[in-house]
Amino acid sequence: MSDRKEPKPSTIKALFAKSGNRCAYPGCPLSLVDDRNILVGEVCHINAVKKQDARWDSSLNEEYLRSYDNLILLCHGHHKRIDTLEGDYSIERLKQMRRNHEDSVSTSTFQVSDSVIVESIFEMTAEDFCWDLEDVANEMEYLISNGTIWAQQPMNRMERNVCTVLDAQLHFLYLRILRMLPHQEKISFIVRHEAWKNERQAHSEASIESHGGTLAPLEFAIAYAGETRERIAHFRATIDKAANASLNSR
Repeated sequence: MSDRKEPKPSTIKALFAKSGNRCAYPGCPLSLVDDRNILVGEVCHINAVKKQDARWDSSLNEEYLRSYDNLILLCHGHHKRIDTLEGDYSIERLKQMRRNHEDSVSTSTFQVSDSVIVESIFEMTAEDFCWDLEDVANEMEYLISNGTIWAQQPMNRMERNVCTVLDAQLHFLYLRILRMLPHQEKISFIVRHEAWKNERQAHSEASIESHGGTLAPLEFAIAYAGETRERIAHFRATIDKAANASLNSR
């Protein structure tokens, strides 16, 4: 269970106020909030809140991790870059990057709406929980595969729970892509995803070999989880591709 503290609304408001409504990466022209008051940038941690993420430090407490000093506003592409190339972006370099950016736009104060503040906090916490869900699914599948759970009915229930957790993770990524798409593409994306869900159901049912037996639900769930994991990987690749395309277009 995650008890991570989210940033305070006042902290997010102060970050945006000093941002000039621009990504803090040097030379990046991208806005954080577009002309229709939609959040298109990201509030990012400098020191990560999770052990496997960039610049994690076990000595830091929750209050520091959610403080102004540990946050920076970036577009998605530059957020992806600094976390992927962790060795190139030290803590001090990122803090100096934010200071330099704020100094360059110090003559103007950007007033962010309450709706954007709320969405910023949601995006941060939802992303963290998305990864937490993956950890939970992996742990449950480990318990099944190593023989910790050996009775058929508990195994069936556990694998069904894996499917539920993966579906929650998939849904978050689905909503994130939907939000990124131009308005004219949103409906077709919804229709394609619904078609994929129907195909997943059919493929999972076709994978059952033990028809009428107690093993059938497990066979279905394993196939269902596999298809869902592939879709999650596809959605993550889609998000990263969009970020890279944005960077390369400049």
